Amino acid sequence: MKIKIIFCALAVILGLCVYFCGLGDYGLIDPDEGRYSEIPREMIESGDFITPRLNYVKYFEKPVLYYWLTAGVFKMFGQNEFTSRLTPVLSGLLTCLITGILAFKITRSKKSAWLAGLMLGSSFLWFACSRLNIIDITFSLFFTLSLFSFRYWLEDLTRKFWLNVFYIFMALAVLSKGLAGVVLPGGIAVIYAVLSGQAKDILTKIFSPVAIIIFFVINAVWFAPVMIKNPDFFNFFFIHEHFLRYTTTIHKHEEAFYFFIPVMLGAVVPFTGLVFDALRAVAGKYDFISKHDGIFLGTWLLLPVIFFSFSGSKLVTYILPSVPPLIILSAGILANINQKIFKHVMILN
Repeated sequence: MKIKIIFCALAVILGLCVYFCGLGDYGLIDPDEGRYSEIPREMIESGDFITPRLNYVKYFEKPVLYYWLTAGVFKMFGQNEFTSRLTPVLSGLLTCLITGILAFKITRSKKSAWLAGLMLGSSFLWFACSRLNIIDITFSLFFTLSLFSFRYWLEDLTRKFWLNVFYIFMALAVLSKGLAGVVLPGGIAVIYAVLSGQAKDILTKIFSPVAIIIFFVINAVWFAPVMIKNPDFFNFFFIHEHFLRYTTTIHKHEEAFYFFIPVMLGAVVPFTGLVFDALRAVAGKYDFISKHDGIFLGTWLLLPVIFFSFSGSKLVTYILPSVPPLIILSAGILANINQKIFKHVMILN
């Protein structure tokens, strides 16, 4: 037992070193890193934390929470390449922790929990994006936390605390990247309720007036003042950046419908070989998770991929929220395989 603890501690320390090592040694990569560093810098300079500006011109493509977090880091630790990437790297590592905890909740296996956290942290796309000053990893953190809370609420639908927390993290996801922060986690919750045969129990409770009010109050902290100060905000943010981005190729990010299939396979390198078995686990071919958890993880994995496959704008980072459930399934399979091999060896001996 002590050897296992020491090994896990060393693995965590090594992971932290890898994530932070050289984080500020390379320049900001344009356009995204420069943009997401300059906007919070200008917020600090102007003292205006409501209207984002890039090169002193109003910039409404994304909500404000990520800028606030980065500006906070700048205020505390100074402005440089390292601090500009501190928000995503901490978000990436925290999501690894949450993924491990959720893996244990679902599989009841400490081995699966450790594997899930370590595998997510060492997955190619997750590691690469966590070391870049982009919004997607922080958005994925709040996305994961929302479904983490939803899964805890499922254990006792009378516990309104976890339902309220589910809505809180959806609100923070919206403030991070927009309406996908509520459409996708909310959609996953509703589809899960239907597919699991619990629609009557879940759907009659999930639309809690208190939770909905909490959601809108959190979002009103920024959306209300920014719309009051900027009459052009609503049309640009909701119509141009959401409706037209999804339904047209106005942003010049057009890709084939199947674009996210090879992206997802590449995203989880070096664990790509487990993807097929992960999908089989969703279909109930393995016994390390229950049928309902298979539906939960499968819906979480597939809905963002399917949703963005229909979008007129496709970027590699759009499927980052789908990586944690795929890793949980893959970790469960790997732990299950190792356990069977160990038992087989013991029998032979």
